[in-house]
Amino acid sequence: MTWRFFLLCVAGLGAIGVTQLTSATAAPATFQAGEEAYIALHFSEARAAYRAAAALAVGPAKDRAAALRQLGVMTWRIDNRPAEAEHYFAEALAVGADVSATQAERARFFAAAKRFEDAVVAADGAVATASTPVDRKAAALAYARSVFAKLEEVGIAAQSNIDKQRLEHARDLVRPFSNAPPMALDLSEALLEVALRLDDGPLAFGAWMSYAREGADSGAWAPAGKQLKAALPNWRGGASATLRNQVFEGLRASQFFALSMLVASDTRLSDASAFASTPRVREVAAYVKFLNLVRAETYAYYRGVANGNGDAATWSHSLFEAGKALWRQLAFQGAAPLYSDDALIADLGARFGAFVNLGETGGVKDLHYGHVFIDDPRAIEQYGHRASIRRVALDRIVSNGYESWVWDGRQAHGGWADSQRVVQIRPGYVDGALRVWDRMNDPSQRAEVEQKIALLSAGDDAIAARQPGAFLPGLAMRLEWQGENAIVARLKARGVSGVELKGAFLVEQSRIELDSSFYAHEGRHVLDKIALIAWWADSEELEFRAKLSEVAFSEEPRVCFGAILNPNIADLTSPHGRANKRVVRGLIAWMKAHQSQIAGLDPARPLMPQFDKLTSEQMRDAVRSMDPWAAKP
Repeated sequence: MTWRFFLLCVAGLGAIGVTQLTSATAAPATFQAGEEAYIALHFSEARAAYRAAAALAVGPAKDRAAALRQLGVMTWRIDNRPAEAEHYFAEALAVGADVSATQAERARFFAAAKRFEDAVVAADGAVATASTPVDRKAAALAYARSVFAKLEEVGIAAQSNIDKQRLEHARDLVRPFSNAPPMALDLSEALLEVALRLDDGPLAFGAWMSYAREGADSGAWAPAGKQLKAALPNWRGGASATLRNQVFEGLRASQFFALSMLVASDTRLSDASAFASTPRVREVAAYVKFLNLVRAETYAYYRGVANGNGDAATWSHSLFEAGKALWRQLAFQGAAPLYSDDALIADLGARFGAFVNLGETGGVKDLHYGHVFIDDPRAIEQYGHRASIRRVALDRIVSNGYESWVWDGRQAHGGWADSQRVVQIRPGYVDGALRVWDRMNDPSQRAEVEQKIALLSAGDDAIAARQPGAFLPGLAMRLEWQGENAIVARLKARGVSGVELKGAFLVEQSRIELDSSFYAHEGRHVLDKIALIAWWADSEELEFRAKLSEVAFSEEPRVCFGAILNPNIADLTSPHGRANKRVVRGLIAWMKAHQSQIAGLDPARPLMPQFDKLTSEQMRDAVRSMDPWAAKP
C-alpha cells in the first residue's frame, strides 16, 4: 500500500478545541463543545455535549437548534436509527431558530431514506425560511438534490410534468448564484444536471465551466472542454444523434459518468437503443453501477467503523468482487486479460482516469477514490534540498476516507504524498476559497465571524494559563481571518477592485494555500524520503518537520495554522496531535526568548494567545528555529 500523509483541509473557518471528558465530569453545555468532541471522533462525548446544549434554558436559540439538529444527523448517519433521528429534527424545528438549516438537513435525511416527497417538502421549507446567503445556497442545493433523488432512475423522456416543474423551480433557485461565477462545485453540478434535464444547453455549458474552471483549458479535462464548448450550447430537445454523441463523450471525458449516461439513454432519439448497446456506452453504464456499489458498501463500512464494528476484510472483499463483475463488462482489444486486483486498479486508471488507494488513515482501513483532474510536475527546494515531484489533483470523488465521511463537510482529508508525487483532493481547496470570500463580503457572515472570534478569544488566556500549549480556538480563528483579509488588502493595494477582485482573490488564495499545504508540506515529506529521514523517523517526527516547512515557506503564514492549531492537538494518540503539540511548545519557547522584539506583547499575559502579534517573518523565524535543516542565527 502507498504510504499516505493525512492532511486536514479545513472546510469551515476556525478550528475548535477538544474538551476531554471523564465519567466524573459533566458534559459542557455548549454546541461548540459538541463540535469539538465530534471532530476529534469522540462520539459519546459529542452526544453528551449536544444534549446538554439542547437542554440549556439560556444561551442562543440557534445553538440549541443546531445541537438537536446534529443529534439528528448523528442518529441517522452513524447510529442508523431513522425514527429517533426524525424526532430530533422535529425538536430542532420546534426551537424556532435556524429553521432553514434544519429543514435542509431534514431534506437530506428524507432523500437518503427514499422518502422523496417528504424530502421535497422539507427542502421547500428550507427555501421559504432562508434569510441569509448561506441559508439560500444550502436551501437551493437541498431542493435540487431532493428532486434528483426521486429522478435517479428516471430518464429525460420519462420525466412527468410535475418533475419538470420541480426542475424549473430548482433551476430558478440555483441560477442566481451563477451571476457572479464561479459557483461552488456542488451548486455547479446541480445546475448542470438541471440544465441537461431541461434541455437547456447554454445553461448546462455555463454550469460545466463553473465546475471545471482552469480544467476547461488544461489538464485531463481539456479535451472535454473543447468538445463541450462546441456541442453543449446547441443542446436542445430533440437534438441530433451526432450532438448527443459529442455531449456524452465530453461528459464522460470530464468524469461526469452518471450525467453522461443520462444523455446516452435519452430515448427521444430513434437510435437510443443501438447507441446504448455500443461497447463505449455499455462500459460507462457498468462503471456507474460499480461506483454506486462502491459508495454504498464503503459508507456502510464507515458506519460500522464509527460504531466499533467495521469489518475491513469483508468490506474490501466486497469491493473487489464488484470489480470482478465490472471486469467482465469492460471492452478489451481481443480476449480479456487475466483478472487481478492490481490489474483492475490499473485499468480503471487508464480507462476512466480513476485513482484508487486502499490504505490506512489514522489507524482505520479506508478508501480514497477519485479521478485525475490535473497531473502537473514541479520542482521543490527547501534549505538546499531539491526534488522534482508531480501534483495529482483528484476530483469526482467517490470516497475521501473514513474521517472525511464522519466529519460530514466540517473538514476533510486534503491529500497525501509519496516519493514521486503529492495528491490533492481538489473540491475542498477550490470551494474553500469561495467560502472565505463569502464570509468576508457578506455583512451578516462577516459580523457573525467577528462576533465568534471575539467570544472565543476572550477565553484563550484562561485556557493557556491552565495548560500552556493547549488549543486556543480564538487564536486559531483570528490568525486565519487576519491572513485572508491580508490577501484582499494586498490585491486592493495593487489596484484590483470591483468584479475583478473576487476572481483575483480566488486565484491568489488558492495559490497560497496550494504552495503551503502541498508544495511546502507534502514536498517536505518527499524531500525527507529522498534524504532517508523517513527511513528512521516516526510519523510524529515527519509530520512535525512538514508542518514547520508549511509555515516557513508560506507567503501568508497566518493562513497555515489551521492544521496545527487544530482540535487534534488534544489527541496525543495521533502523530498529528503530538506533532502539533511540539510545534506550539516551540512557538511559546521562541516567543519567550524574543519578548522584547514582539510589538505590543504583554509579558504579564500568557504568551501563546498573543501569537498573532508576531509579524509574518517572525512566524517564519519561529518555525525555522525548530527545524534541523534551517540555518540558525
